[in-house]
Amino acid sequence: MTTHFSEEQIQQYAENIQGADDATKQHIHECEICWAKATNYVILFSEIKTAKKPVFEFALSELMPREAILSRRSFPWLPVSIVLVVVLVMAVLLAFFHDYFVYLLDGISGIMLYLIIPVCVTLFAAQCAEHIENYRKKIKNLEFY
Repeated sequence: MTTHFSEEQIQQYAENIQGADDATKQHIHECEICWAKATNYVILFSEIKTAKKPVFEFALSELMPREAILSRRSFPWLPVSIVLVVVLVMAVLLAFFHDYFVYLLDGISGIMLYLIIPVCVTLFAAQCAEHIENYRKKIKNLEFY
């Protein structure tokens, strides 16, 4: 029984016939099923390349409100203010409970702190970077102009 190429392999062949290896060319030319599929994909790809680009029959700028076109992004005051409040609260709590933190960390050896703190800081930085990257991707998907 002859094994046929997958659809993906036939599509790759149809996109780049000259760049295909000899074994692939030989199989495609000998196998009627693969030859028919490859021929269909060659025709399909050539039609897609020669197809006319769609043109709107209306002016999109006329349909959009003027405020949406002229609006600019303002500084994100709410997230910045929330972060500042959280940092301020943490600083006040750290100053107020300083003696308790010293007592808590007194039982941990110095080498353990040198191992724990960099790992925690690295994980926190990685999570922040991932969160910022996801935010930027979402914002980029919203920009249409």
